Amino acid sequence: AAAGPGSGRGVLGGGPPPARPLPVVPLAEGAAVRAHVLHRLSALGSPDELLDAIDAAALLLCSGIERAAGAARLGGGGAGCTLSRAELDAPTISAKSVLGLLLRRLALGAKSAPFSRLARLLTAVHEYVAEGLAAAAAAA
Repeated sequence: AAAGPGSGRGVLGGGPPPARPLPVVPLAEGAAVRAHVLHRLSALGSPDELLDAIDAAALLLCSGIERAAGAARLGGGGAGCTLSRAELDAPTISAKSVLGLLLRRLALGAKSAPFSRLARLLTAVHEYVAEGLAAAAAAA
């Protein structure tokens, strides 16, 4: 069966991640967002930091006040749990949008995933970052 929405497959679902590569966005705004995401992902050093980063990303679904309270709850100085002023002031992502649904599903799946799957997800994130940085260097 093919992996897809609702199939329960993927890195957290136990099956292999999708084989198709992510598209490269040539727009300056897309490149800036991609560089920011790659920078944030490259700082992740443990499955705990990955969970904090997923929780921080899910905070984008909340209003500014809820987001600040959630960031304070995450606390601490780890790579994934600190939000910059710009991230705290970022526009709220609609929970009903495709990105919002992805973030909600990722946050829920990560909370219930065993440590070994989170470790595999972290390995996949590191591979994605390496490929993204190589593609950005080749485009420059």
